[in-house]
Amino acid sequence: MTEPSGDLAGERADAVRNRARLLEAAAWLVAERGAEHVTMHEVAQVAGVFSIMRASGR
Repeated sequence: MTEPSGDLAGERADAVRNRARLLEAAAWLVAERGAEHVTMHEVAQVAGVFSIMRASGR
């Protein structure tokens, strides 16, 4: 896996923590069920991260 592009040095500590929790939850769920059976909502729920996701017009 490659590192995301851009400067993350100024990123908020809670954003760093939430990203780690989301990645860990996603890896666990995919290993248990397979990627085709996992939703973003489930990943957020397992990670304990709740936020509003907006659809982009792009």
